Amino acid sequence: MNISFRNIIIICLNMLMFISNASAVDVAASLNKAIAYLHDIQSESGEFPTYITIDPAFNTSSENLKESPYITSYVLYSLYPLFDYKDLKEPRQLEEITEKGLRYLSSLALENGLWKFEPSLPPDIDNTACALIPFILFKQGEWNYGNTLTAIEENATSDGLLLTFIRNNDIKNPSPGDLDLSVYANICLFYGLLKERHQPTIEWLNAMVPQFWGENLGAEINKWAIEPFTPAYLVTRAYFIGEVHELEPAVETIREWAVRETGLNKIPGESQLLALLILTLLYMEEHPPGLTGYVEELTARQNPDGSWAATTFFRDFKPQYYGSFALSTALAIEALTRYLKL
Repeated sequence: MNISFRNIIIICLNMLMFISNASAVDVAASLNKAIAYLHDIQSESGEFPTYITIDPAFNTSSENLKESPYITSYVLYSLYPLFDYKDLKEPRQLEEITEKGLRYLSSLALENGLWKFEPSLPPDIDNTACALIPFILFKQGEWNYGNTLTAIEENATSDGLLLTFIRNNDIKNPSPGDLDLSVYANICLFYGLLKERHQPTIEWLNAMVPQFWGENLGAEINKWAIEPFTPAYLVTRAYFIGEVHELEPAVETIREWAVRETGLNKIPGESQLLALLILTLLYMEEHPPGLTGYVEELTARQNPDGSWAATTFFRDFKPQYYGSFALSTALAIEALTRYLKL
């Protein structure tokens, strides 16, 4: 049987199309299972549960029943790109998750337009920014963002550096946890979505990230995260989604690190870190040869119930470690959805 070169090319292209379509079908099935999972575990109030452990490896944990907007705000952010996805079997589930989540965040807002991590703590700029980001994206709520920006900027040192925890006095000296990479990245995204800039925050990130990234990434600038994947994700999403392109020096440092990570052919052991690495690459518009393999590995790690395993997302000073199956699942959803949009 004679087969022309042209026919061989056509057969090969058809095989590639089949593989591509099969991969898309796998991702579609994965996304549908994940949304059904989030819909099932979301509380009636709209909150997604946070888990606390004294084990940084997150092998043992107990559910935290304190009301906190933090995890829920991240879940809603990660679900936002899925609204353009056409292959959801139950799109109403996604709408219900979002509606309940936004109502929940609204219920925790203080009169001055600020939020707390939990009732026993003072309000802070990080939870405030994270809680308001979904409202900006979904164009919901009637918030006076100008008042919030004023409250944030009044809570600064004489050098203009923003303090994480809102002070009720005139003493504006940094305390542990005040000047932090992840917090400042979230502030940049919040300001960017409002077409605003807080220049001292941008300058601090551009100075500190190149100085302390990689093996030196420690308590000097990274007080709440325990690894580089989370701050990398937060800085690059501010750069890409918030269009804060003034963060280029910080992003270039992260780009070198991320490309180096992928070049080592190492796949992060924790699914959440893998999702964060995929998202960091996509936010920087980096598409290394191993990216498809990362996505396939992430899809393969999905649990039968539709979730992905939880791991530590942040810590406090006790120390206790915080994570969420809802958050790890939402980050995987965001990674798969943004990958499909390539």
